[in-house]
Amino acid sequence: LSQFMVTAILRLANASILPFEFGSFTRTVQSYLDEIEREAAKSGKTLNFTDVRRELSLLETNSTTYEQLMQVGMRKNPINLPAQIALNQTLLTCERMLIRPEGLPNRPWYKHQIYAPGFYTGYGVKTLPGIREAVDAKKWWEAEAQAKIVADRLDALNQHIRKATEQAGEL
Repeated sequence: LSQFMVTAILRLANASILPFEFGSFTRTVQSYLDEIEREAAKSGKTLNFTDVRRELSLLETNSTTYEQLMQVGMRKNPINLPAQIALNQTLLTCERMLIRPEGLPNRPWYKHQIYAPGFYTGYGVKTLPGIREAVDAKKWWEAEAQAKIVADRLDALNQHIRKATEQAGEL
């Protein structure tokens, strides 16, 4: 863990642009949603996660576009300093797009919609906690309602990444 932390700190400290990569995140969230669908299927339920899947597909596209523009922008010498500052500020706030002020069901103090400690697992992490815990409790209507919330947060992240992509084009 300490080696990882030191590597991360050095990478961040030496980066002119924050080294964010969204493609892996997208694929990881897709795998979480797949797991939840398989769990619901064990109970004979098919849930409607169309909105979440659509946002993840857009996120994959937006991530690819961003990463391609970043490769071009990082080859420029010198980098446009005002654009660099604006881009870093946008990247710094990306994670905040995944929180919801109202929080999670039964735990309004946990606001992140992708990762949170489980309701019944203490501090053991739950992925897509609002959806997963509703499926675990067989509250199918709540799982679909939570999926809409996750889709909304992913839409906010998509908008933020599109903004970062525009800023990367100005480097």
